[in-house]
Amino acid sequence: MKRKTKAIVGVVLAATLLATFVMIREGLSLGKHSSVTKMFGGNDGLLTVTHPTKVAAYRLKANLKNDGTEYTNPNSNYEVIAGPISVPETVAAEVSAVLVSPRSYDWEGAKGCMPEYGVRLSFLRESDQVDVYLCFECQILSVSRNGPVTGGGNFDPMNAVLVRAAKTMFPNDSEIQKLKSGW
Repeated sequence: MKRKTKAIVGVVLAATLLATFVMIREGLSLGKHSSVTKMFGGNDGLLTVTHPTKVAAYRLKANLKNDGTEYTNPNSNYEVIAGPISVPETVAAEVSAVLVSPRSYDWEGAKGCMPEYGVRLSFLRESDQVDVYLCFECQILSVSRNGPVTGGGNFDPMNAVLVRAAKTMFPNDSEIQKLKSGW
């Protein structure tokens, strides 16, 4: 009887330790999940990116004023030179999946470059719109939801997916076709 009790206590203790480890690990990654949610303007913005009714792509040309505002508010400093391009569902699904994954971002790194966004992806769901501005030189993105900038990040880990998507959306754009998918 004592052996059974020890075995049961051992199993319960092991299960408790495993559950504690999983909870701590998930708790640490929840911060990154909340960072992604915040970056897209909250749960509704995140839902717009994961379940859009339409995704459009635009090719942008910087209209830089050299006063610093082009880096904080990409909405007003870029000329659309191509688009809207209707993004195929398969491409939109792949891009959405990487955009909302915390593993797609370099959360620790800081970059000293000033982005020039070359592509804008617009995710639409009902009256909600989330715009993702991509700089492939710096591998930095900026996000705005219904106008105001809500966040941004370094997209180095997902660069290959975004380059492949951009090349699919803009097959006749020589600058886009020259993009490298590696770091």
